[in-house]
Amino acid sequence: MVFSTTPRFGTKYILISLEAVYGSKWVVATRPSYLSCVWLLKACMLLYYNQIITQLNQLVAVVLTAVLLALTFIACMLTYFLECRPLSLAWQVLPNTPDCAKGQLGVIVMGSCNIATTLILMCIPVALIFRTRPSINNFTHLL
Repeated sequence: MVFSTTPRFGTKYILISLEAVYGSKWVVATRPSYLSCVWLLKACMLLYYNQIITQLNQLVAVVLTAVLLALTFIACMLTYFLECRPLSLAWQVLPNTPDCAKGQLGVIVMGSCNIATTLILMCIPVALIFRTRPSINNFTHLL
């Protein structure tokens, strides 16, 4: 990338641009790391549910949720890495930042998949609680 050192822009403009490119590269590196961390925590919850569930129909729900979790992880990663082609556009700041570098599609896909899988993960223990038929007193303590 060629920078102009004309009096109009100056050296300060070049340093800010280099810092922006450096920050954009960090975003490219950390977004998949965040996604991996969140989805691994969800996988750990599924492993825990697999240990405490004894009925077959609930085990099927855990397996189906695991498949959904794997599919959403792959979809989020593919969306993130294929949004900007070539990948070097993802950290381009100058001369013009491309729309794909803003990462809006990746954030929308990751957010919607995160909400969907979290709601499904929350439904599994709720079904366990209601199946035990707790008394009203014990049920209020759970909430």
